[in-house]
Amino acid sequence: GGKNGMLYLLNRDNLGGFAPTGPDLVLKKLNLAHGIYGTPAYWQNTLYVAADGDALKAYSLSGGTLADAPSSQSAAVIGSPGASPTVSSNGGSGGIVWVVDTSGADSDAPAVLRAFDTANLVHELYNSTQRPEDVAGPAARLAVPTVANGRVYLGTQNELTVYGLLP
Repeated sequence: GGKNGMLYLLNRDNLGGFAPTGPDLVLKKLNLAHGIYGTPAYWQNTLYVAADGDALKAYSLSGGTLADAPSSQSAAVIGSPGASPTVSSNGGSGGIVWVVDTSGADSDAPAVLRAFDTANLVHELYNSTQRPEDVAGPAARLAVPTVANGRVYLGTQNELTVYGLLP
């Protein structure tokens, strides 16, 4: 993806290199209309993208190409500059897409951790503003959530916030 809002699908086995006069070997281009500053996540034949100031979107990958339209998208908008989603799961099922809204980084507002159901992004499972004790530290631009050992780790400007079930 690029700052111009274009998402490109390439053949990993035949990238072809760059030719200033073309043709570039791009299999598909999708115009998301919002800049892509993070890295999409891939899980179970679905690509999850959170562009700048846009909803988190899921695009199906089938037959070697991406669908023209998202299969689902969140109701929540992820502020600028977007996010790099992370997927956690219990093997091949129970997927959760985690994103961090870092749009408050310039004003020292808290980062907002959000969790969505991979099967339907309209279903927001959690966000860190639901309970006062879950609010994260000041947002660090382009922070990426890390999932390990049943916990979600979020680096902020001045702390490491750890989310998980209480013992």
